[in-house]
Amino acid sequence: MNANLQQAVAAAERIFEILDTHSEVHEQPAAADLPPCGATVEFEDVHVSYGHPDDATLEGVTFTVRAGQTLAIVGKS
Repeated sequence: MNANLQQAVAAAERIFEILDTHSEVHEQPAAADLPPCGATVEFEDVHVSYGHPDDATLEGVTFTVRAGQTLAIVGKS
């Protein structure tokens, strides 16, 4: 039980470290506003792997995202 507790404490420390990082984008004082995007973004034959190329997470995925649309690709953790 102690080993499980120690692993949980270590994991919690890593999670809080990530949560405490600052990832905000700071605008330059004279930055121009971007016009709205009215186009689409197309992904064709996308392949993603973490580590060895033979162990693909995504393989040959094609999709289109329209302006204003939100897309999430979710899988097993």
